[in-house]
Amino acid sequence: MIGTLVLTGELNVLAEVAHRLQAEYPAGLHVEVTSMEHKGYTVERAKTLLARLAPKQHAALKLLVDAGGQVGQEELRASFGNENGQIKGLTGPISKHVKNLIAEGVFPEGTEPPTNTDYDPMVRSYQRAGGMHMDAEHVVIFRLAFEQ
Repeated sequence: MIGTLVLTGELNVLAEVAHRLQAEYPAGLHVEVTSMEHKGYTVERAKTLLARLAPKQHAALKLLVDAGGQVGQEELRASFGNENGQIKGLTGPISKHVKNLIAEGVFPEGTEPPTNTDYDPMVRSYQRAGGMHMDAEHVVIFRLAFEQ
């Protein structure tokens, strides 16, 4: 017997439910999110960006998505830090690719990088990155892009 279940709600919540259902019942359900865009990103645009990234930046976005959109500095340094514990070359190249995709007409004008670096707002001088975060809607879009 085959049935259909229709859910209505916030798109980012529905996409999260779809992801969890597919993970829980991989052979028994077909789950699909049909349309989603947030701040210039769609699943197709996210896939285009991912295809251009070097392995380090690709892995950083995957880590961020798998963590639900927030990764602390300890985890970032453990995964991507150099011998001095510095994290270099993660967000800059992503930003550059986004700018290039805008210039090529693939991304709409004004699209910003999908990630943000966290800093302590009380420290006005140089400081190490405190972590990275991504909007919940971007997490959903990039999760779907990684899965396709």
